Amino acid sequence: MLVGAAHVTTMGGTARVSVKVDAAWRVHALAAEFAARGLSIAWEQIQDAFLVHTSYSTALKGLDPPSFLDGCRLRLWFTAAGRVVEGSIVLRLGNNHALARRALAPLGLDGAIERGPAIRIDGAEKVARLADLIGQRPPLAPERAWPKRRERPAVLDRLVQLERLQRPVRRKRVEEAEPSERLV
Repeated sequence: MLVGAAHVTTMGGTARVSVKVDAAWRVHALAAEFAARGLSIAWEQIQDAFLVHTSYSTALKGLDPPSFLDGCRLRLWFTAAGRVVEGSIVLRLGNNHALARRALAPLGLDGAIERGPAIRIDGAEKVARLADLIGQRPPLAPERAWPKRRERPAVLDRLVQLERLQRPVRRKRVEEAEPSERLV
Protein backbone atom coordinates (compact mmCIF):
# COMPACT_ATOMS: atom_id res chain seq x y z
CA MET A 1 0.00 0.00 0.00
CA LEU A 2 2.82 2.38 0.78
CA VAL A 3 4.09 1.97 -2.77
CA GLY A 4 0.69 3.29 -3.80
CA ALA A 5 -1.23 6.20 -2.38
CA ALA A 6 -1.12 5.36 1.35
CA HIS A 7 0.97 7.34 3.80
CA VAL A 8 2.27 6.94 7.34
CA THR A 9 1.69 9.46 10.14
CA THR A 10 3.67 9.25 13.36
CA MET A 11 2.77 10.35 16.87
CA GLY A 12 5.26 9.78 19.64
CA GLY A 13 6.43 6.17 19.47
CA THR A 14 3.50 5.08 17.29
CA ALA A 15 2.37 5.39 13.69
CA ARG A 16 -0.71 4.80 11.58
CA VAL A 17 -1.36 4.20 7.90
CA SER A 18 -3.96 6.25 6.03
CA VAL A 19 -5.32 5.89 2.52
CA LYS A 20 -8.16 7.47 0.54
CA VAL A 21 -10.35 4.91 -1.25
CA ASP A 22 -13.18 5.33 -3.73
CA ALA A 23 -15.68 2.62 -2.70
CA ALA A 24 -17.28 1.21 0.44
CA TRP A 25 -16.25 -2.36 -0.45
CA ARG A 26 -12.61 -1.23 -0.22
CA VAL A 27 -13.19 0.05 3.34
CA HIS A 28 -14.58 -3.36 4.37
CA ALA A 29 -11.83 -5.28 2.59
CA LEU A 30 -9.10 -3.15 4.19
CA ALA A 31 -10.76 -3.55 7.60
CA ALA A 32 -10.52 -7.33 7.20
CA GLU A 33 -6.89 -7.15 6.02
CA PHE A 34 -5.88 -4.89 8.91
CA ALA A 35 -7.78 -7.01 11.46
CA ALA A 36 -5.87 -10.08 10.23
CA ARG A 37 -2.70 -8.14 11.15
CA GLY A 38 -3.99 -7.19 14.59
CA LEU A 39 -4.83 -3.59 13.67
CA SER A 40 -8.13 -1.76 14.02
CA ILE A 41 -9.31 0.92 11.62
CA ALA A 42 -11.44 4.01 11.53
CA TRP A 43 -12.92 5.59 8.43
CA GLU A 44 -14.85 8.64 7.41
CA GLN A 45 -16.67 9.65 4.27
CA ILE A 46 -15.18 12.67 2.54
CA GLN A 47 -17.16 13.94 -0.44
CA ASP A 48 -17.34 10.99 -2.87
CA ALA A 49 -14.59 8.92 -1.21
CA PHE A 50 -13.58 7.39 2.12
CA LEU A 51 -10.55 8.04 4.29
CA VAL A 52 -9.39 4.84 5.99
CA HIS A 53 -6.72 4.78 8.66
CA THR A 54 -5.40 2.28 11.13
CA SER A 55 -5.23 3.00 14.81
CA TYR A 56 -1.89 4.31 16.04
CA SER A 57 0.34 1.37 16.87
CA THR A 58 3.94 0.79 17.91
CA ALA A 59 3.99 -2.06 15.35
CA LEU A 60 3.79 0.51 12.55
CA LYS A 61 6.56 2.80 13.83
CA GLY A 62 9.41 2.93 11.32
CA LEU A 63 7.29 1.58 8.48
CA ASP A 64 8.78 2.48 5.08
CA PRO A 65 7.68 1.77 1.52
CA PRO A 66 8.86 -1.75 0.69
CA SER A 67 11.70 -2.39 -1.72
CA PHE A 68 9.96 -5.56 -2.90
CA LEU A 69 6.40 -6.80 -3.25
CA ASP A 70 4.80 -10.16 -2.58
CA GLY A 71 1.21 -11.33 -2.90
CA CYS A 72 0.12 -9.94 0.48
CA ARG A 73 1.57 -6.49 -0.14
CA LEU A 74 0.22 -6.42 -3.69
CA ARG A 75 -3.22 -7.43 -2.40
CA LEU A 76 -3.25 -4.47 0.00
CA TRP A 77 -2.21 -2.11 -2.78
CA PHE A 78 -4.81 -3.44 -5.22
CA THR A 79 -7.52 -3.42 -2.53
CA ALA A 80 -6.81 0.23 -1.72
CA ALA A 81 -6.05 1.60 -5.16
CA GLY A 82 -6.37 -0.94 -7.97
CA ARG A 83 -8.84 -1.08 -10.84
CA VAL A 84 -9.58 -3.43 -13.71
CA VAL A 85 -9.89 -1.24 -16.82
CA GLU A 86 -10.55 -2.79 -20.24
CA GLY A 87 -8.56 -5.94 -19.48
CA SER A 88 -5.67 -4.06 -17.85
CA ILE A 89 -4.81 -3.37 -14.22
CA VAL A 90 -4.37 0.23 -13.10
CA LEU A 91 -2.72 0.80 -9.71
CA ARG A 92 -2.86 4.33 -8.28
CA LEU A 93 0.51 5.66 -7.16
CA GLY A 94 1.69 8.09 -4.54
CA ASN A 95 5.11 9.69 -4.93
CA ASN A 96 6.95 6.40 -5.41
CA HIS A 97 6.90 6.00 -9.21
CA ALA A 98 10.42 4.61 -9.53
CA LEU A 99 10.01 2.35 -6.50
CA ALA A 100 6.74 0.95 -7.85
CA ARG A 101 8.26 -0.07 -11.17
CA ARG A 102 11.30 -1.65 -9.49
CA ALA A 103 9.09 -3.56 -7.02
CA LEU A 104 6.71 -4.88 -9.71
CA ALA A 105 9.34 -5.92 -12.27
CA PRO A 106 10.64 -9.04 -10.42
CA LEU A 107 7.04 -10.30 -10.28
CA GLY A 108 6.77 -10.03 -14.07
CA LEU A 109 4.33 -7.15 -13.67
CA ASP A 110 6.19 -4.28 -15.24
CA GLY A 111 3.94 -1.51 -16.44
CA ALA A 112 3.80 2.00 -17.79
CA ILE A 113 3.36 5.12 -15.67
CA GLU A 114 0.36 7.19 -16.72
CA ARG A 115 -1.56 10.23 -15.55
CA GLY A 116 -3.12 10.02 -12.16
CA PRO A 117 -0.38 9.11 -11.29
CA ALA A 118 -0.88 5.40 -11.83
CA ILE A 119 0.86 2.39 -13.29
CA ARG A 120 -0.93 0.38 -15.98
CA ILE A 121 -0.23 -3.33 -16.33
CA ASP A 122 -1.32 -4.62 -19.73
CA GLY A 123 -1.63 -8.11 -21.14
CA ALA A 124 -3.74 -11.15 -20.25
CA GLU A 125 -0.77 -13.08 -18.81
CA LYS A 126 0.26 -10.21 -16.52
CA VAL A 127 -3.31 -9.61 -15.36
CA ALA A 128 -3.72 -13.33 -14.63
CA ARG A 129 -0.39 -13.36 -12.77
CA LEU A 130 -1.47 -10.41 -10.62
CA ALA A 131 -4.82 -12.13 -9.94
CA ASP A 132 -2.99 -15.27 -8.84
CA LEU A 133 -0.75 -13.24 -6.53
CA ILE A 134 -3.49 -11.21 -4.84
CA GLY A 135 -5.83 -14.16 -4.41
CA GLN A 136 -9.54 -14.43 -3.97
CA ARG A 137 -11.89 -11.50 -4.38
CA PRO A 138 -13.07 -9.98 -1.07
CA PRO A 139 -16.70 -10.90 -0.35
CA LEU A 140 -18.11 -7.38 -0.85
CA ALA A 141 -16.04 -6.47 -3.91
CA PRO A 142 -18.01 -6.42 -7.15
CA GLU A 143 -16.93 -9.20 -9.49
CA ARG A 144 -15.95 -6.70 -12.20
CA ALA A 145 -13.70 -4.84 -9.70
CA TRP A 146 -11.33 -7.79 -9.09
CA PRO A 147 -9.09 -9.42 -11.70
CA LYS A 148 -10.00 -12.92 -12.87
CA ARG A 149 -7.77 -15.76 -11.71
CA ARG A 150 -6.45 -18.31 -14.16
CA GLU A 151 -8.37 -21.51 -14.54
CA ARG A 152 -6.10 -24.41 -13.71
CA PRO A 153 -6.70 -27.98 -14.74
CA ALA A 154 -7.94 -30.09 -11.81
CA VAL A 155 -4.79 -32.21 -11.95
CA LEU A 156 -2.64 -29.14 -11.18
CA ASP A 157 -4.84 -28.24 -8.22
CA ARG A 158 -4.41 -31.76 -6.90
CA LEU A 159 -0.61 -31.59 -7.30
CA VAL A 160 -0.51 -28.31 -5.38
CA GLN A 161 -2.60 -29.87 -2.59
CA LEU A 162 -0.26 -32.89 -2.40
CA GLU A 163 2.81 -30.66 -2.28
CA ARG A 164 1.34 -28.63 0.59
CA LEU A 165 0.59 -31.80 2.53
CA GLN A 166 4.16 -33.01 2.20
CA ARG A 167 5.93 -29.97 3.63
CA PRO A 168 5.58 -28.69 7.18
CA VAL A 169 4.15 -25.21 7.51
CA ARG A 170 5.18 -22.77 10.21
CA ARG A 171 3.18 -19.62 10.31
CA LYS A 172 4.33 -16.63 12.27
CA ARG A 173 1.95 -15.14 14.76
CA VAL A 174 1.23 -11.46 14.19
CA GLU A 175 3.33 -10.54 17.23
CA GLU A 176 6.37 -12.42 15.79
CA ALA A 177 6.21 -10.77 12.39
CA GLU A 178 8.23 -7.71 11.53
CA PRO A 179 6.08 -4.59 11.02
CA SER A 180 6.81 -4.66 7.30
CA GLU A 181 5.51 -8.24 7.09
CA ARG A 182 2.29 -7.28 8.80
CA LEU A 183 1.14 -4.42 6.67
CA VAL A 184 3.00 -3.28 3.62
